[in-house]
Amino acid sequence: MTEPTAKSNTAWLWIVWLILCGLLLLTVGLNHVNLGRWGTPVALLIATLKATLVAVYYMHLRHSENLMRLIAAGTVVWLLAMFTLTYADLFSRSW
Repeated sequence: MTEPTAKSNTAWLWIVWLILCGLLLLTVGLNHVNLGRWGTPVALLIATLKATLVAVYYMHLRHSENLMRLIAAGTVVWLLAMFTLTYADLFSRSW
């Protein structure tokens, strides 16, 4: 496997930065739109996409070893488990 050149790597970082700025503008713009009950899921989806881009490109998970990828995947699984347990508790209560 060939190593990416510094120029192409820098170009990708700028492209990802522009995408992140676009997602930020989308987040701010959607804040002013009433999405009803879909507001939180859409915001979480955009935040997940931004976090994934940061992890893959700026934390260099794209070119890292399998152990680091496994640790990152384990973190995501743990986070999903915490969200699942939190929402299960929230929806099981009779408010």
